[in-house]
Amino acid sequence: MNNIALGLGQVGCYVLALLGWRWLGISSWLGIESADWIILTYVLLGYIYLLWAFKIRPIFSMALWNSGEWWIVSALPNLVYASVLLLISILWSTISEALGATYGGYGFKCLFMMPIILGFVLLHSFLCFKHGLVHSKTDEYGALILGRGPRSGTGDFLRMLALKAFFLPFMYFIIYNITGILLQLTWPKNLAQWAMLAFYGGVMLDVVVGFIGYVFTTRLFDNEILDVEPDWRGWVFCLICYPPFVQIIKYIQQHTVLTADNWANGSGWVYTTWLILLSLSWVIYWWSTLVFGIRFSNLSWRGLVDHGPYAFCRHPAYLSKNIYWWLCLLPLLPHQSIWMAIAMVLGLMCVSLIYYGRACSESRHLSRFAEYQNYSCLIHHRHDYLFKRLRLR
Repeated sequence: MNNIALGLGQVGCYVLALLGWRWLGISSWLGIESADWIILTYVLLGYIYLLWAFKIRPIFSMALWNSGEWWIVSALPNLVYASVLLLISILWSTISEALGATYGGYGFKCLFMMPIILGFVLLHSFLCFKHGLVHSKTDEYGALILGRGPRSGTGDFLRMLALKAFFLPFMYFIIYNITGILLQLTWPKNLAQWAMLAFYGGVMLDVVVGFIGYVFTTRLFDNEILDVEPDWRGWVFCLICYPPFVQIIKYIQQHTVLTADNWANGSGWVYTTWLILLSLSWVIYWWSTLVFGIRFSNLSWRGLVDHGPYAFCRHPAYLSKNIYWWLCLLPLLPHQSIWMAIAMVLGLMCVSLIYYGRACSESRHLSRFAEYQNYSCLIHHRHDYLFKRLRLR
């Protein structure tokens, strides 16, 4: 099954969980909000869907369950790794909130649900062992924490730990936020409301696929993280785009009013055309996430993705996001003073340069792999061919 089908399956599981909890009408349970329970439900449903998609039979065997080999080789390392990862992600979310980020009580929710999460990890390690998928990255990292792994893997382990501990709280909070919005949405009555519904629906698709990409990193579903960016420059360009370091970009955006609903409330063909262009830029961005499916992750290599928008551009997500921001900015410039307009353009140019640096860093990292080198050459030849055709005309 291809990445898009796997990603759409996860979206379907999320929608099912959302509609189920919305139908129940429960705002909170055991002190935890319904949005959090929706996320947990959709992750469990998503896992079941992946078992079905990869034709994995969840056979339970008491003999294997009681086997000392399974506990030592798979269960204990996975439990230790998951516990350390969760605790570090909680610590990081606490530090981030002290620095100005908002994660909606991620630490408390994570601690409350930790028994369920660790039970889930235990079941997963059982299935991996049952299907002969031992000595995966999580097994190795868990063994390393227990002092049974080779010290040569310490650098890989620390980068993997930092990557997931940084992004799990952020991705959780984004999907928690969009879930709260979707629970309150009503049927749209005009074009602007339809555009906002499409926007929130697209954001939902993006974060659902992205979050699953960070939660499920396993050989069982062929989406294990094979390599994490070793160069500090790649980390700087990436992390500056996320809380708490995103304050620089946020400051620029607040002073350039980079949001469509601040001006998109008019009528006529110009307004409609501009709104369609804005929507198309986000469609390409969401499409870029969807083609990764459950392989989505920053600063890492999980194998080549060369279809969808990636068949024409190496970084379509960054390109489309910046096109959206520029489309939002341009209608505002005629209403500003000359100096304010220059400041707004220069500010957004800084943001675009950050994303350019991020794209260059990713290409440098991924060029270590022969598959990506061949892919880059192919994209380069396609661009050359296109530009030659355009010049001839």
